[in-house]
Amino acid sequence: MEREEIQIGNTTFFVQKFSAMRQLEIFGDLQKTLLPSFGKLLNGFGKNKEDDEKAAEESEKAFLDGLKSLSSQLDGKSLIALANQLILPDYVAFVRDDFNNGNDSKLSKDKFDYAFDEMGDLVELVIFILKLNFSSFFTKYLTRLGSVRE
Repeated sequence: MEREEIQIGNTTFFVQKFSAMRQLEIFGDLQKTLLPSFGKLLNGFGKNKEDDEKAAEESEKAFLDGLKSLSSQLDGKSLIALANQLILPDYVAFVRDDFNNGNDSKLSKDKFDYAFDEMGDLVELVIFILKLNFSSFFTKYLTRLGSVRE
């Protein structure tokens, strides 16, 4: 399977998509905590309303409510569990000149400190992996949902 490349900080990561069954398993785990909050984030989008200003206010409120809900669902342990579930050595490799001299290394947990300079780098990789594996599903789903609402 083809790998996607992303440069984050001083590290280049090579990420392979999960198999469909692995995606389904992860999606099942994520939907318990993340999807209710994402639903609130997306509430109000795609609705036809005559008053654009009122619609914008409602969308902003729904987004903020969803963001609050999401932040209340994700504590430190949950974030670590999410990173551990998504960043798997068989799917993620990294190159960093000051660590592995330009050679790919599988990104195992014991190499996190070499691959990431700061927490933001790790979060950026998690978001990249989520987008790589699930963005097409959500795009198709939200498009269908939007057409049903209209």
